Amino acid sequence: MSRALWTLVALAMAITPAPAAAQGPYELTVKADHAIGASHGTLLFDRDGVEYRTTDRHDARKWRYDDIRQLQVLDPRHVRLLTFEDQGRLKFGKERTFDFQVAGGTVTPELVAFLLAHIERPVVTAVMPPDGACAPLSRIPVKHDARHGSEGALVMHADHLAYVTERPQDSRFWRWSDIASVMKLSPYRLVVSTYEGGAGETRPFVFDLKRDLPEDQYAALWARVNPPARPFGAVDPACSGHRAG
Repeated sequence: MSRALWTLVALAMAITPAPAAAQGPYELTVKADHAIGASHGTLLFDRDGVEYRTTDRHDARKWRYDDIRQLQVLDPRHVRLLTFEDQGRLKFGKERTFDFQVAGGTVTPELVAFLLAHIERPVVTAVMPPDGACAPLSRIPVKHDARHGSEGALVMHADHLAYVTERPQDSRFWRWSDIASVMKLSPYRLVVSTYEGGAGETRPFVFDLKRDLPEDQYAALWARVNPPARPFGAVDPACSGHRAG
């Protein structure tokens, strides 16, 4: 593994408190691409949702986070919004996707942390948020088996799994709720299926492990992706003292 990649892994493992700046709002100067032409404006993220401010009145939009099927940070300068908005009568219910190229600056780790805190649905991000104060549970060197593969490391924390690589568009950060399943195909092959696509679709990330993943680490990974479900209607012990009037 190269020195630059080890530096990225070290950053992903750094013991750094979450910044207070995650309060927002955040703004990005962006260009919205169309089949013909483009518009320019500002993408604003605040606690209520996302707004695209532009002088092109046909492109101006405001979405609550519940109105976004999936938000994707595909690299530090590319944000995609998959929405519930229909494209029109002739599109047979196909919903609209908005692609924004960041024209100035980049998507920051603090903005990603803000989005993860405000969006319940699965988020796709190639930009890592700042780590909290807890050290990782495990780290294993891997190769992502894809058409244009990359090498990096799978880093497991108590609350998330990250794939860290030198190729910024290939990196991923997943909360456990963003992962549909994990499967160990062999001692040296692991599949992580994530909710990447927006409409319940899953995308499999196949990793060739450069060393064996111990059974206890795989069991810990599987348990976090598949936590025991509380029976529907079960009473939370913290609420057991309350009675309807």
